[in-house]
Amino acid sequence: MKVALMHPIRDFETRQAPPFLTRDVIQDLGLDVIFDTMASGDSVIREVVERAMLDPLTEVNDIRYRQAVLDDVIHQADAIQDLYAVTKDTLDQQKRHMFFGITSRYPSSVLHESVAVMAMLVGMLRRLRSLGTRYRRSFHSEGFREFFGRLEDELSDDYLRTVESHLEELDGHHGVWLSAQVGIGFLGDTYVLHRVPLGAKNWVGRLLGARPSGMRFQIADRDEAGARALSTLEGRGINEVANALAQSCDHVLGFFVQLRRELAFYLGCSHLIAVLAERGQEVCWPHPLPKDQLALDFRDLRPLGLCLAMPDGVVGNDLEADEKNLILVTGANQGGKSTFLKSLGVAQLLMQCGMCVPAQSFFANVVSSVYTHFIREEDKALEHGKFDEELQRLSELVDSLKPHAMVLFNESFAATNDREGSALAYDIVRGLCESQIKVVFVTHLEALAHTLYREKRSTQLFLRADRQSDGQRSYKMMEAPPLYTSFAQDLFREIFGTELGDFRGH
Repeated sequence: MKVALMHPIRDFETRQAPPFLTRDVIQDLGLDVIFDTMASGDSVIREVVERAMLDPLTEVNDIRYRQAVLDDVIHQADAIQDLYAVTKDTLDQQKRHMFFGITSRYPSSVLHESVAVMAMLVGMLRRLRSLGTRYRRSFHSEGFREFFGRLEDELSDDYLRTVESHLEELDGHHGVWLSAQVGIGFLGDTYVLHRVPLGAKNWVGRLLGARPSGMRFQIADRDEAGARALSTLEGRGINEVANALAQSCDHVLGFFVQLRRELAFYLGCSHLIAVLAERGQEVCWPHPLPKDQLALDFRDLRPLGLCLAMPDGVVGNDLEADEKNLILVTGANQGGKSTFLKSLGVAQLLMQCGMCVPAQSFFANVVSSVYTHFIREEDKALEHGKFDEELQRLSELVDSLKPHAMVLFNESFAATNDREGSALAYDIVRGLCESQIKVVFVTHLEALAHTLYREKRSTQLFLRADRQSDGQRSYKMMEAPPLYTSFAQDLFREIFGTELGDFRGH
């Protein structure tokens, strides 16, 4: 039975991205603090939310499906906690059993442990279905309605009683009834396990019932060889049944593991929303658009990491960038450019996971994946120069790119001079944009910025970090052309505490 709470037709599974890409995106966008907040100490939630965010959905309907399920989770928190508790209790109890699965050498051990585990699982399935019956009318999303419907249809009382009846027959309390044929070399062949006759299930039936016809023998108490031989015969007879039951246990356990993982994702999302609400941070449901429809429009988009770390005074940004595949951000240092870039990347990942976004509104087309290429510190091992390291990471990134991806550059190629860095960056930006890649580039490379600006392409948008006349930063990005200045005056004031003109006057 499928869970299918995170996707309309399949259980949650992740495509493994190259480790270096996963590491870079987590580091560059500051995702660890977000994952830890969502997990709140639960390792299962921590693992699932990381995998889900780094493997974004790429179909609009799938994102909306997940948003609807999350909306149910937010409004039915107690019910979700009850469902999650069932999965946790199930897996905790399973750990107490010496469950060998089909890997044990002894069929009798496999059968004995499988019977015990399946009996426990049947009890948990009954408990899960009972919760579904209780809460079903309170949920409105397609995901939960279908899930509760499957519980009702596939786990009826008659079905569960039938399973329990079979387990009672397999528990070995009434002996094992086998038949076999004589094969080549007078060896046993075609072993068949039979249901225990009704009269053999109680002492009255065994005492008064008819004796079975045919030859009979009894193993002496001290006949160890005979006992081993009889055990071998028993193992051959029950082997297929033991393996089938063990596989059934694995299947049902897999269902509980999957249910726990998918519920864990939604618990992490709801916890993040609750933490933001406590900090007075507004969130919205983002509006995903098809990947071939270039769109990006938001109001009061705030950096999630700062909202969690220091909620007071977090500045949001507005942007209208529909039909744009290149956004170039310039301006003074400490103006909020990198923070803006991170907030955009995080919001894109949140949207494509079916989550809320810290903004008043957010519209964007879906992308095949989000990539980052941020400036790094000098290689302390001295294995590569800073520029070589940038080129190596870029080469690995390009090898993994697919159409309709998004690449976020932050001060890339600043390790070389402006002319070389600008020439390289220009070729890369043009190549990516022509390959249906959306690019957001934060840079101080003046030649790059002015070359692109002079082209006056309708698919390009130029933003600049706002700087007031006294040098103060508002941390707002405004649509504006790049300037021919690196704002050395601000650096001089920061170091010497005075204006450059005042200093010359002395």
